[in-house]
Amino acid sequence: MKILYLPSLLSFLAFGGLGGYVFLRNRASRVNLFFALGVGALALMELGNLMALIHLEEAVLFWRRVSLVGECLVPGFWLAFSLGFARSSSGPGSKEWKAVLAVVWGASALFAGLAIAGFLITRDDSAAPLVLDGFGKGFYIFFLLGMIAVGANLEHTFRQARGDQRASIRTFVLGAGGLLAFLIYVVSQNLLFSRINLGLAPVSSSVFLVCALVMAFSLVRHRLMDVNFYVSRSVMYNTVTVFVAGAYLVFVGLVSQVVQSFDLVPGYPLEVIFLFVAILILLGVFLSDRVRWKVRMAINRHFYRGRYDYRREWLRFSDGLSLKLTMAELISPILEMVKDTVGTKAASLWLWEADAGELRQVRGDDSEAKGQLVVNHEFLEDLTERKTPFTRETPWGRGFFEENREVFGRLGVSLVVPMVSGQDLVGLILLGGKATGERFLGDDIDLLRSAGAQMASAIVNARLSEALIETKEMEMFHRFSAFVLHDLKNLVATLSLVVENAEKHMNDPEFQQDALKTVGRSVDKMEALIGRLSSRTGKPALNPVKTDLNALVSEVAGAVVQDGHKGKATVRTELGRIPRVRADREQIKRVVENLVLNACEALTDGGRVTVGTTVKEGKVIVTVSDTGRGMSQAFVKNSLFRPFTSTKKKGLGIGLYQCKTIVEAHGGSIEVESEEGKGSTFRVVLGKAVIV
Repeated sequence: MKILYLPSLLSFLAFGGLGGYVFLRNRASRVNLFFALGVGALALMELGNLMALIHLEEAVLFWRRVSLVGECLVPGFWLAFSLGFARSSSGPGSKEWKAVLAVVWGASALFAGLAIAGFLITRDDSAAPLVLDGFGKGFYIFFLLGMIAVGANLEHTFRQARGDQRASIRTFVLGAGGLLAFLIYVVSQNLLFSRINLGLAPVSSSVFLVCALVMAFSLVRHRLMDVNFYVSRSVMYNTVTVFVAGAYLVFVGLVSQVVQSFDLVPGYPLEVIFLFVAILILLGVFLSDRVRWKVRMAINRHFYRGRYDYRREWLRFSDGLSLKLTMAELISPILEMVKDTVGTKAASLWLWEADAGELRQVRGDDSEAKGQLVVNHEFLEDLTERKTPFTRETPWGRGFFEENREVFGRLGVSLVVPMVSGQDLVGLILLGGKATGERFLGDDIDLLRSAGAQMASAIVNARLSEALIETKEMEMFHRFSAFVLHDLKNLVATLSLVVENAEKHMNDPEFQQDALKTVGRSVDKMEALIGRLSSRTGKPALNPVKTDLNALVSEVAGAVVQDGHKGKATVRTELGRIPRVRADREQIKRVVENLVLNACEALTDGGRVTVGTTVKEGKVIVTVSDTGRGMSQAFVKNSLFRPFTSTKKKGLGIGLYQCKTIVEAHGGSIEVESEEGKGSTFRVVLGKAVIV
């Protein structure tokens, strides 16, 4: 394809695409319809010019007549469009213009028919120029008058517009006006010389292409005629970056060729050095924060109605802050996101300490805080109500800047962003100037106000999370302390029984042996307790080994009798044939021991405690039954395994909770049956997973 064909091809595609898109955006709008038909007529005109250039010798007359048909349709459609564009009255449907449009459309149809019939232009031979006949001259006079009327209508629309409406249509009127002006110029040349100069076709198409792009840009940016095609900022930024880099490299290549052609230093490849330096300069430009922000701001200013994509920024802040649960994790992301969003290099975070009544710097671009901020409580109350970022020029914020002039000067503060949650001040973010040197404008203030509220919520949530973690740690500490106290209570109770019985049986050799064994076991249990204290992790630390539960139950029953319950309770065992289990022997022993001791303490005037083992449905079960006081069903259901709940006067209410925790750590469960006045039965059920 010859390079001269390219402008006509691009112009044809631009007009066709623009017309189709505007029509599809709002098919019910007559303004959209007439605009689409008007640029469609221009597209037909450009198609004819393109094909006339391609078939310059043999079919030029035919394709030039196709172009003329498009030209014939332009005045009517563009006049109808110009009457309705950006107007609320006097549109193409108004009475005073209906007759005018009828005449114009009738004349357009007549001239189009003449063009198809072979009139308007003639040619003596293939080498002769395209000459206008009488009808052709009449058509171009009609065309010239029509374009003047369209231009006058657009000028009237722009002149009558006010404020934001005028700003929104300015670029479109500029593009359409340029198109009309060049059409008038081309038609004037045709009338002046009574012939059509095909040599102007590439130039005309280039001008038309530029005008089409200007109109498209205006329609998209200001959403005229419901056109709201959206290109993301990141795509636009990357496109501009690639385009600038490509244009720069092309320029460098051309300069390199010029340097090479002069051969300033014979035998020395000077162009290679030049190319290397040029690439280094390009990399330096791309790595510059100042340049990056200037390009981004230029794109936002000229291609978008607002400086920021608020939805994208909100999601970015949400994603950046959502997983930060502590202040240590939160502070750095807050400052980095704010600096990256508005393009400033300096930022510091100051949190309000309600107890001390002061703002404390927790992080900044310098490792140490530079002085203290002077706090005016009346101003902070006003700021909490306003919740709006402010600069030195803000009337109600000047006093705060003056009171902290020394600190703000050292930190280079240009903007203060309050972080307010509800009606409570959380803190301030102090920002330095922009990397581009621009001032903070309304779009910056609006975005940072929203970001300040979001960051305040994140900080409040982080503080609540830290407080919750601290509460959980204290709860764990108190719960663990209760476990320790419970174990100590059992040991104290055992030793108390030894002391109590020593007064009566001190000279009995059998008692002396039992007492020594009891004291020895108590010492062993205390040492084991100390070991658990030194390695406590919050959950029972299991050391599973092959365990014979029958032997364990017999050991516990014998120890309870030896520890002083002999005579107060009858403890008997009913051991079945059960397999060995893989469990922490000491922990399970504690469970059985607790259950047996509780059963003995539940007896009033003597009674019986039965400890048994069995296998049922593949599960090993240890049963502890007593004939004591029993418990109500409500207590069993709602309070039995809750910590710090007990039916015993001196009970801590932690033993059964501890038993339940240990059994569940083995993958088992505890079942309870109890009836007031008849006694209770506890079943420790260990599943198949622990059976060896």
